[in-house]
Order: sequence, then C-alpha cells, then structure tokens
Amino acid sequence: MDDSRSGQRWNQLVSVCQWGSSDLWDPLGLCDESSNQNQKTFLFTKGTTEEEIILFNKALEHISQSERGRELISNIEQSDVVITISFNYNDNVYYYPQSKTIEWDPFSGLRTGSGEIQLPSLSLAHELGHVEQDIMGELEGRSIIEIEEENLRRTETPIAKQLDLPVRSNYFDVCQKDPFPRVIDPTSSIPVN
Repeated sequence: MDDSRSGQRWNQLVSVCQWGSSDLWDPLGLCDESSNQNQKTFLFTKGTTEEEIILFNKALEHISQSERGRELISNIEQSDVVITISFNYNDNVYYYPQSKTIEWDPFSGLRTGSGEIQLPSLSLAHELGHVEQDIMGELEGRSIIEIEEENLRRTETPIAKQLDLPVRSNYFDVCQKDPFPRVIDPTSSIPVN
C-alpha cells in the first residue's frame, strides 16, 4: 500500500468503536463508555490499518457527494445497526447480513459491459445499499436477483448518475474480460499498470 497518505488527517466521518469484541478494533481510541450509540455505525476488523480507514473515509466522502449517497449513509447511521468493515485485496465485495459485515476491496473497480470502470467507492455504496435493504427487512423472501436489481435501481444507479459515473444497465452488465480491474484509489477509475 502507498504510504504517502499515511500522514493525511483523520476525518470524523466515521466513528470507530470497539464493543468488547477482540475481533474488532478501535485504532485511534475514539470510543468510551459515554459515547453516543448512534454514532457507532462502522467497526473494523482487527488488524485494519489507519491507511485502510482513510481509504474507507475517502470512499464514504465520495458517496456522500450525491444526494442518494447522503440519504443512504444517514439511514444507516440513524439505525441501531453496527456494520463491520473487513478489507481484502482479492476483488471480494460483499455484504453478509447474518454478521452485518461488508467485505470491501478498496482497489477493485468493476468493468461494465460497455468497458467503463466503476469506482471501488461505488461498489461500497452498492453494499451499503444492501445494508439499508437489510435494515428495512427487504432481504427476506426475495430472490438474489430481485434483491440485486432493486439495489441497483434504488442505490447504485442514482449514486452513479449523480456523480457522473458509469452505470450498469442491469446487475449482470459486467465485462467478462478483466471484470475487476485494479485501480489506484477508491475514488479513481485509473487502472494500476
């Protein structure tokens, strides 16, 4: 990982709190017994680096530049759900409703059928859309394709359009050749050479 960002200033967009679990981490000591529970929205798995938290915050800031993104983040923050963020570097981007965990690769773009690259921040927004669906009880009794298409319609596409990013025509609108290009940053479509 590029160490040039390690000196960047930590922003307060995300509150990171440990709730007695040895698998979760409060890297900057932001949590105490008196902190407001509604601010405890995102936790990180043990071993998460400050650099990864900065990348996550950068992606959330990018998402929040859209009206739908702000609404999405607000809906999640106003719930009592706590989401664990687990970083990986093997193109896995997924929401696990049972554990309330998002796996996210901050350098994995998604190449649409037209060949354009969606940003890793948009894939995070897509998974946050599943969190919102979970909070609203919309994951039960529906097929995976129904869940994915609804999330595309309600969250991913509006955010993409509002941020002038590539849009998928449907959930399967993904290029089969090099579908997950590595990019230089969660808010960039510039491929890593």
